[in-house]
Amino acid sequence: MYTFGFIGTGNMGGALAKAAAKSTNSILLADHFAEKAEALAEQLGCDAADNIAVVKNCRYVFLGVKPQMMADMLGCVRDALACRDDIILVTMAAGLSIETIRSLAGGDYKTIRIMPNTPVEVGFVKVNPSGTPIAGASFKLEDSKGKQIDTWTGDFD
Repeated sequence: MYTFGFIGTGNMGGALAKAAAKSTNSILLADHFAEKAEALAEQLGCDAADNIAVVKNCRYVFLGVKPQMMADMLGCVRDALACRDDIILVTMAAGLSIETIRSLAGGDYKTIRIMPNTPVEVGFVKVNPSGTPIAGASFKLEDSKGKQIDTWTGDFD
């Protein structure tokens, strides 16, 4: 089982995968252009596969696809999602609520909505979950040198 999976390795998905790769290689990448995911996987020292493999084999699945492509992508992985009760979806799609993501995915999955921006690409910020991933999750915001900027704890649904 991989810790992190990324469906979509474009600007934001790729930037988040690069940030995650600084602390783990337990990462599985997928993109509708397989060669793009394979090239990034080689660069980061992790693995590439297809969307269904990401859903079947990763604890946290980052949905790095454009909002207008989300329904089709989630429709294609819906059956694989139905086999998982421990998956956590992480969406970065602007304009799509958690409720919409859950509806498109076909289940009441644990879902986190994030709004990354360009500083994540250069490693300026990183968010590290610790403890229980959803209920009572603790997050730490750090600068690129590892200096703590802020922390917070909360329940996410």
